[in-house]
Amino acid sequence: MHITQEMLERFRFYFQESAPLKISQSAFLHTKITDTAMNWDRFANTQHYFSKVISHEMKITNQKQSGRCWLFAACNMLRILIGRKYNIDQFELSTNHLMFFDKLEKINFFLENIIKTADEPYDSRNVMFLLHSPIGDGGQWHMFVNLVKKYGLMPKSAMPDTFQSQNTVTMNHLLLKKIREFAMTLRKCKRENRPTSEIADIKAEMLKTVHAMLESFLGTPPQEFDWEFYDKNGKFHSFKKISPHEFVEKHVPVNLSDYVCLINCPMQDTPYHQTFTVEFLGNVVEGSIVRYVNLPMDMLKRLTLASLQKDEPVWFGCDVGQSFHRDQGIMDLKLYQFETMLQTKFPLTKQQRLEHGESKMTHAMLLNGVDIVDNHPTKWRVENSWGKDYGKDGFFVMTDAWFDEYVYEVAIHKRFLDKAIIELEKQSPITLAPWHPMGALA
Repeated sequence: MHITQEMLERFRFYFQESAPLKISQSAFLHTKITDTAMNWDRFANTQHYFSKVISHEMKITNQKQSGRCWLFAACNMLRILIGRKYNIDQFELSTNHLMFFDKLEKINFFLENIIKTADEPYDSRNVMFLLHSPIGDGGQWHMFVNLVKKYGLMPKSAMPDTFQSQNTVTMNHLLLKKIREFAMTLRKCKRENRPTSEIADIKAEMLKTVHAMLESFLGTPPQEFDWEFYDKNGKFHSFKKISPHEFVEKHVPVNLSDYVCLINCPMQDTPYHQTFTVEFLGNVVEGSIVRYVNLPMDMLKRLTLASLQKDEPVWFGCDVGQSFHRDQGIMDLKLYQFETMLQTKFPLTKQQRLEHGESKMTHAMLLNGVDIVDNHPTKWRVENSWGKDYGKDGFFVMTDAWFDEYVYEVAIHKRFLDKAIIELEKQSPITLAPWHPMGALA
């Protein structure tokens, strides 16, 4: 069927005869859609107050024009624990340091997968997937853990942000141009049956080139540094010539391996109470794979709530752009009146949105508070990394109903988990296709 003139006439008549649509047109033509459709009564009744807020909160961070949310969320969690240990008022970890090695490791991970798939045609779905977006800024919890285990951590003062770490578009573009060239070369070498040792030498030279590019863009990661600060009582602390690994061993009061990634993915191919991974998802070749335990939402929320009630902040991944007002920092399913103004419904369920490309995880943040009424959460407090000008000084409000629909992943410490969940996490995971929604990077 094609669009006919008769159909167009019918469409125009429908619009012209609809008073609500004509009113909406008058508003939408001149004003931001989200401001026009805002349910202002709902907005006015949204309060940035919570019955439980974790202790030792610090000022909001800012990832600027970069996709480092997953690194910021994880580092913001750890800085709270470090702050409690040393009674520090304000402190940040270096996400630039982690980004440097994440880019390097992702490139190595990409080149290894290019070699593995060299026998496939260039337009195979696997190869096209690998070439599409191999070194974006995003990541997953296990990828953060891999970086910390291999490269350690350091204060932001030891490796501060650069212009490129805060504005990554051009840097990523140049890196991508280079590694796609490398991919072509490696596929050619593999198809020519060059010796494995020769291909390894060629790849090492490629990594030398991108390492130099990263040093140019992000600076040279220090092998040791001094960490000095005053605590809240004015006491001076000084730690001289420590390495990134020593910083983790001596100053981070938690073992990152003790966290388990739980997801809520109600798709047909991901039954609950099963463990999953995703093909081609990762950064460090020899590191741990991304491993998810899929649970019903009521279990996910119960464990998240238990963590917050014990003063433990929670790293989480969600689809932040849905039913969300950036400036006001509100995530609420009833925030907008799109259905009324556009005279149509948006009825897809969480499962249907995932299975039809309407939703996936796009952003990671930190849960650091919750409002509980009659033993049930009604809203959640979110620490973002977009600076203090959004929400209430950078902190957001998420309704409990929004949590149900658009939160996909949380990282929970093992001490809050049932034995059955811990055993599930140890199982050999089912591998999902690379393009599965659970392969999305925050």
